Amino acid sequence: RGSMRASTKDATELAAEKRRLTAEMAAARQERHREKRSKKGVELRRLTQEDILAEAKQTEMLNRASLEMMLRVQEENRKTIVRDRNHAGARMKARSIRNGDKVENT
Repeated sequence: RGSMRASTKDATELAAEKRRLTAEMAAARQERHREKRSKKGVELRRLTQEDILAEAKQTEMLNRASLEMMLRVQEENRKTIVRDRNHAGARMKARSIRNGDKVENT
């Protein structure tokens, strides 16, 4: 019982190599996770009244431009005239009636 088959030795070596690679990948993943957590995020600070007013001025300009464009588009859409089709003349209506196994189209 002291000696093992060659196939068993190969399988054992492959399993050990696979375990080693899995452990290395897990360690690398853990290291990346640690680095991500240790990075400092965006610094949050309280806006001053001047900052708020400057931001509001920019927002107002953007909103005005957007409003002008929207009004221009609506005005262009109003200019296009949509006319209903005038259906003059007789109209035909088709009707199917089922009599037993046959269908009559009138």
